[in-house]
Amino acid sequence: MELGYVFRPPADPHALGHPGLDVFLFAKPTGEHYDPHQAAYPVYDPKLGPQTLLLSHPGEPGAYQICAGRIILRDLVGKVVEAYTFGGELQVEMDEAWTACRFTSAAPIFDLRGIDPSENTLVSEYEAVLALLRAQEPDDDLFEFELTVIDPLTLFIAMTLEVEERLQKIPERYRDDEYWALKRAIRHAALFVNPEGHLPDDHPRLGVLLRTSSQPPGGAFNSNPTK
Repeated sequence: MELGYVFRPPADPHALGHPGLDVFLFAKPTGEHYDPHQAAYPVYDPKLGPQTLLLSHPGEPGAYQICAGRIILRDLVGKVVEAYTFGGELQVEMDEAWTACRFTSAAPIFDLRGIDPSENTLVSEYEAVLALLRAQEPDDDLFEFELTVIDPLTLFIAMTLEVEERLQKIPERYRDDEYWALKRAIRHAALFVNPEGHLPDDHPRLGVLLRTSSQPPGGAFNSNPTK
């Protein structure tokens, strides 16, 4: 265990995103690398709605269901590392010297450190799509629940198709370098699930998926650990 966090590599080296993010919260900072002091994950509580799961050492071992949104790591001097997820499973393990937070998702986890600007660009588009849809929904709590019940991979594909369809509506005369950069980013993101870099045209659209249920089942997304 030599790093404070590790983005697991995708199966296709050309794909954007990562299948997992492992975070290690140490009892004492090593001083040898970035030492996260706190990890924040988006979760959903059926009674309270969207919440933030804050973990530090010593953490509470168990399993957690993580929702779509940003994962935020902070160290003792305030340096922040962020990632974006469409949801997944978090396993928390603890030792005397550290707490390990192992997050896995069927959908890509995007690294927002800026190493590959394409990941930041795509996440900005995803967040813009959700912001627009959220503004059109009169019931905020219902919108957040409907977003939570969608399978992470299904949500990723639907949101990426939404971004791609909005991109295609741009007239040809306005298709500049930013247009083509986003077009390439979408294809590389699609490589995460398809070796050809294409997404299924017949996949359910986001507007349809966001009407999956009208009443959250109690306890389905409890952020308390599973013993």
